Amino acid sequence: MFKQIVYLIIASILAVLLMPYLSKAFIYILQVDNWVHLGLAKVFTGNAIGTFLTSLLGIFLIPLALALIIAGIVWVFKRTQFTYTMHVAWVSWIVLVTLLVFKAG
Repeated sequence: MFKQIVYLIIASILAVLLMPYLSKAFIYILQVDNWVHLGLAKVFTGNAIGTFLTSLLGIFLIPLALALIIAGIVWVFKRTQFTYTMHVAWVSWIVLVTLLVFKAG
């Protein structure tokens, strides 16, 4: 428990120190989401179901693509499976959904 609290304090200090870089990274993540959303909007119609599918696939594909890219890089250099592929997908999904909620609100 104590070790986790120390990790949380260190992560908080790093977040405060790296805030300008994190904000730029978040802007890039939102730009990628907009790019994917515009690309998928060309495929699906503009009605309610098409808009829903565009948003759903965008939220699903970006974290999955990121996790698969990282797994591919690990495979190229180590020739072993990346055991944390789904962890990366879930964390990136949480970050993306949080950013989209704050952007909408």
